[in-house]
Amino acid sequence: MATLNFYLKNPKAKNETLVYLFFQYGYYVIDPLTKKKKYKALKMSTGESIDPDYWNKATGRARETKKFSQHPEFNARLKKLENTVFTIYRKFINDDEFPSPPEIKEKVLAEINSIKVEKLGDANRIGFIDFAKQVIEDTISGKRLTENGTRFSLHTYKGYITTLNHLVDFENERGKLIDFESINLDFYNQWVDWFYKKNMSLNSVGKYVKILKVFMSEALEKGITKNIAFKHKKFKVLEEFPETYHLSDEELEKILELDLSDNGKLDKARDMFLLDCYLGLRIADFEKLKRENVIKIDNVNCVKSRTQKTGETVIIPLKKNALWLLDKYNYELPQLIAEGTMNKLIKKIGKLAGIDDKVQVTKTIGGISKTKTFEKYKLLGNHTARRSFATNYYNATKDSYSVMKITGHKTEQAFLRYIRTTKEQNAVRLAAHPYFNE
Repeated sequence: MATLNFYLKNPKAKNETLVYLFFQYGYYVIDPLTKKKKYKALKMSTGESIDPDYWNKATGRARETKKFSQHPEFNARLKKLENTVFTIYRKFINDDEFPSPPEIKEKVLAEINSIKVEKLGDANRIGFIDFAKQVIEDTISGKRLTENGTRFSLHTYKGYITTLNHLVDFENERGKLIDFESINLDFYNQWVDWFYKKNMSLNSVGKYVKILKVFMSEALEKGITKNIAFKHKKFKVLEEFPETYHLSDEELEKILELDLSDNGKLDKARDMFLLDCYLGLRIADFEKLKRENVIKIDNVNCVKSRTQKTGETVIIPLKKNALWLLDKYNYELPQLIAEGTMNKLIKKIGKLAGIDDKVQVTKTIGGISKTKTFEKYKLLGNHTARRSFATNYYNATKDSYSVMKITGHKTEQAFLRYIRTTKEQNAVRLAAHPYFNE
């Protein structure tokens, strides 16, 4: 029997805290190690926040109190979300499908984030905000595809939606409608300054500017606008490349040697993280790995995978540790751990392995550059795996082209910027060149 409940992220919070949704419907996977059922539920943020003083834990709804006069509308939104989840779940069941929690979540997000656009007749009179909504709708539905003819990822259209929300907030706070012709250098400077006042990081601002340029490019291509101000060199996508950190082969060995046999979840997280450090696949490709992806070429064990993002096929030679990890799970990888939880577990694993060198990170927040010192394990996460793969293979082979064939980087400049080898590593590499040994 399917049940759905709402609960607070932090019931003891002194201020507002997020409300989460928990949907159980009997879905389970078989753990490859224990061969036992592991039940999985849909857990996701509702996007709603409330002061715990106004929350009724027994009903999973806002309390009916004059101190929180918005409780009818608040509870109505939760009810609407509950109905959406059950409707999507029943549709799967009616189609003789039994969905996984991530499959339901994707449909729910698509439903609650999709923004219906009315038929506007003359396309040349469509407003900018309405057009951006249509781009999002087409991206979610699959009408709009990547250059390779594949669907955009959930991560992509969530970024589109967030950008649109920022544009609408900016429009409301400024008290001036955004239209195609108003998007010029003055608009750009005001929008960037607006983000800085909200203490947004420079790279986040750059991401939203990049998506704004996507909206404008689509409109220009469709003949809806002739405004090309967004192509001006000063209308730039802001970005910075702070020192990035990877795990060396020696550090990976420290993690591999950890005895985590008394903690199955931590043991699995360690194995999946290490395997991706040896393969360098994006998460979407990593989670699709099967036994048939492991092949032999001239007696060399390799993984062959068709990447979701680019549609290209990559072939990755397997290190013995990678092969051992695949064999440990009989080439059937367990279901991936949720990204947020995985990031926390990776940091814990790094701490246990003694990866605690002091490192400095410089980041621009609100237009001001700030430098902080961290123990290295605190900077580890899912993203570390792919970067470690690229950096270690490059340091070992000195062949950026071969590694780029796997990572998918189009230019050597972009690749070298991605791995960001340290100045010390660069000096050692140069020292091996014949020029320095004459």
